[in-house]
Amino acid sequence: MDSRTRVEDNRIPIMTSNSKRQRSENSADEDSNVGGPDDNERDSGKKKIKSSELPWHNEEKVAREIARPSCQKTQDLLYCYQRDPGWVKRQLIISGIAPPSIPGSEWDAIIRGTAVNLDAVFSSLYHVLPPKEDVGHVGSTEIRFSNPEPAKRVKTARNWAAAFDEIIEGTAVAFPHRRQELREYSAYIRSQFSAKQPSSHPRIIMLDVAIRNFVAGGQRYLLTDWHEFTRFHSAILASDGIEADRGSKSASGSGSGSRSRSFGKRGGRSEICDRFNSSSRTCPNSKTCLNSISLSTADWTETAVPLPAPPLTELANPFVSKIISENPSLFAIVTPIKVDVFERLLATHPNQPFVASVCRGLREGFWPFADTHFGEYPDTVDESFPAPKDPVEAEFLRSQRDTEFAKGRFSAPFGKELPECKERP
Repeated sequence: MDSRTRVEDNRIPIMTSNSKRQRSENSADEDSNVGGPDDNERDSGKKKIKSSELPWHNEEKVAREIARPSCQKTQDLLYCYQRDPGWVKRQLIISGIAPPSIPGSEWDAIIRGTAVNLDAVFSSLYHVLPPKEDVGHVGSTEIRFSNPEPAKRVKTARNWAAAFDEIIEGTAVAFPHRRQELREYSAYIRSQFSAKQPSSHPRIIMLDVAIRNFVAGGQRYLLTDWHEFTRFHSAILASDGIEADRGSKSASGSGSGSRSRSFGKRGGRSEICDRFNSSSRTCPNSKTCLNSISLSTADWTETAVPLPAPPLTELANPFVSKIISENPSLFAIVTPIKVDVFERLLATHPNQPFVASVCRGLREGFWPFADTHFGEYPDTVDESFPAPKDPVEAEFLRSQRDTEFAKGRFSAPFGKELPECKERP
């Protein structure tokens, strides 16, 4: 009986046999009925281990109960997929809705809840032949490395956008609830590219890798948890960050035949100038800054994803729907922009979906990315401060309030507080 050895990502050989027991689709369907970690057992020839026997089981149960809905859904699907990841992967590969550009190694990452290799996806977008696997033999045993080195590398903003769009579609097949999260993250990284000169784009690519490795499959954190990524910004994008030198070296060697320009006395390394908003003309990089940096968001709008409309879950919220339908005067759309004229002026803009989303927001209002279903957050919250006791202070606040009323910045008083309102200071 000949055998084959497959070496996984960690390069540890695992022996399998051609006479491996075949599972029927019925048994696979039965395994997919997973209710959570309590139902998960290790399917092997050894004694089965129940998750309840793991030392972190009780803490994990508490963490799952208080986790955000998106993280809970992700965990539930991961527990389901891990029962038979090989079968799940085969179903994805033969699916008619899964993007064919996702290589098998990255389907493994998606269904196991780890970060996807963007280089591997980018390589598969334009490959002529299937990726060549590293194969060796030891006697009658075949050793196969399942994740060959990617043929291409993501080096530019366009490379990144092309590959990440495929990741969005692939991940959304296995985790449909994460599609909006991935789109918002894509818009965030694209805005970073637009705000930086091209020589610093390798740093942004490095930032993306760090963030996605940290978030992994979205079991605990989301790609939209911006406050969790500040340390990565400091380490990678800041000029004094611990990864700043690495990013600069990547920038200088990322293009074939390109020449690096030297500013200052730092060994010929191209420096990233952060003085482009200075009025001083003594900056040695002033010419480069003015020629290579866009000081507006116009470039960003050409690649920006459309602004999202309120999701169906928010529109279906009875409290929100009731207060809007019964009090239309409180939600009037007030803007000095002539939307029809604005839309006609942008008729030749290269990113029409984004233009349409902006004009829709100007007419109907923009969704502030609010999640009114978060956890056990109550429908009514009183966060107001007590009225000031000092009559002078009270009169000052009233005068400022009246000024805002007169300028149309505050809505007019509407009498009794509605039960669905959240009172602010």
